[in-house]
Order: sequence, then C-alpha cells, then structure tokens
Amino acid sequence: MTGTDARRGLRAIRAGLAGYPVSHSLSPRLFAAAASQCGIACTYELLPCDEDSFGGCLASCSEQGFQGINVTTPHKERAYECADMYSEETRLTGNANLLQFSDEGILAANTDVGGFSRALAEIHGFDPAGKRSVILGSGSVARSVLLALSRLKCASVLVAGRNAESLAELAADTKGYTGNMRLGLALIDSELMTAALAEADLLVNCTSAGMAGREDESPLGGFYDVPRGMLAIDLVYHPAVTRFIAQLRNCGARTENGLAMLACQAAEAFELLSGHKVDAQRMLAGIKGRR
Repeated sequence: MTGTDARRGLRAIRAGLAGYPVSHSLSPRLFAAAASQCGIACTYELLPCDEDSFGGCLASCSEQGFQGINVTTPHKERAYECADMYSEETRLTGNANLLQFSDEGILAANTDVGGFSRALAEIHGFDPAGKRSVILGSGSVARSVLLALSRLKCASVLVAGRNAESLAELAADTKGYTGNMRLGLALIDSELMTAALAEADLLVNCTSAGMAGREDESPLGGFYDVPRGMLAIDLVYHPAVTRFIAQLRNCGARTENGLAMLACQAAEAFELLSGHKVDAQRMLAGIKGRR
C-alpha cells in the first residue's frame, strides 16, 4: 500500500460514500473540514447505489482516481468480500466501512473502532479502563465498540440484545479479542441486564432504534436504576435527542448522541486516505455550528 510519508505529499484527495440512502450524510462536510485543516483540496461525492450496482460503483471509483470510499448500509458485508487486503480491525470484527485503492489492490478498513475510542477520549473525556459497560445490540457496530473497549482495558462488558442466537454468534466471533475483559450476554430488559445497568459506568446503544423515521422507538423499556452521572451514548445522531437519550436523562445519566463518533471515525478515514493528522474536535464543532 502507499506509505504514510508518500500520502503526506498529496495536495488533493478524492473520496466518497457508497450506500443507500446517502443524501442525508454529513460526510462531505466532515471531509471538507478535515481537508481545510490540512490545506489540501477535497472532492467528496455521494454515491447512491443498490446491491446490484455496488460492484460497478467500486470499479468506477478505482478507475477515476479515488483514494478510497466510505461504505454504509447495505454494503458493509459486500465491501468486506470485495477487498484484497484487510486491516486488523476489519479481520477481527468481520466488517468494513472504508475501502482504500492502491496498485496492490483494495484494502478494507474499519474506522468505527478507532472512531469510538477517540470519541471517548477526545470528546467525552471518559476512560473505560477498569470500568463496567453495557452494550445494546449485537450487530456490526456493537462488535466494533466491543473491540474498542477491550483495547481500552474495560473490566467487563454485558452485551444485551433481542435475539439469543445473535448474541451467541457475537460471543463466538469475538472470543479472539476480548482478552481479560469479562464478557456477559443478556436479553434486553432481562433481570441480568437491569442488574448490570445498576452498576454500569458506560452504556452504549448500538441499535438503530430511534433514528430518523423511527423516532418513537427505543431499545429499552422504561425507567432504570443507574448510577447518577453514568455516561450513556446513543450512536444514533439524527435526531439529536432520541427517545433513548430522553429516557436515560430521566434516570440521571449523562447523555451523548453519536455525532462525536461520526466525526472521529471520519477523522480516522481521512487520515488513512490522506496521511494527514486532523483534529476531530474541530471537525465536530464545525458540523454542530451549522446544524
């Protein structure tokens, strides 16, 4: 792959976002803010495509000189299959949200792991080392958050979901990277989950409940006994205040939405494609100021 030193010589970057739908995406603004920090030109294109046209979109971007493309629903699994090489995070979690192009082929990367870690440290001021966490959901984002927490030496994580089979799959697939971190499984709103919330330092919603079009939904049922000041993060960022966030505020938790992780994973992607380091806090401030 092209080395970081060579990429630092780039004076322009061309990237995009493949998925459907993508018209709502903040990625063009985030990449523009990152490029502005570095003093380089940036072209970022929204690439709406369905499952049948994804392969053609990928080939076209590679031929047209894109450094890479971000990938979102419904193509993350297909993106993994299309790659020739894989970052460690991608291999461990089994999913990719960034494809980088080079003469050697396509490298699949996962910027959610680093993005979540940076959001905790740089935006939320939270260190999970030695602490107890609860994750809601068992999909691809939950696996990325789980890997991030393992690397940050979180003491224990309870993953709660609606489907026992999916939870068992997650436990089997992530056994290789949970290390000394204690991993528990529970159904959402079970007694086991309720007991874990009563002692948790961090709660992360990795489900899509509450996002635009589903504003009346929450992954949780009602009021919970949680430690006052516990950090509750909803990785949904639109709307800014979801039903989940409102619930946890009423329970006494400190709440944050998913904008910080969005900005931090975009920073990770920009750095991988351009070789330039950027300040994710400045990127986040820019999109907050214009929403």
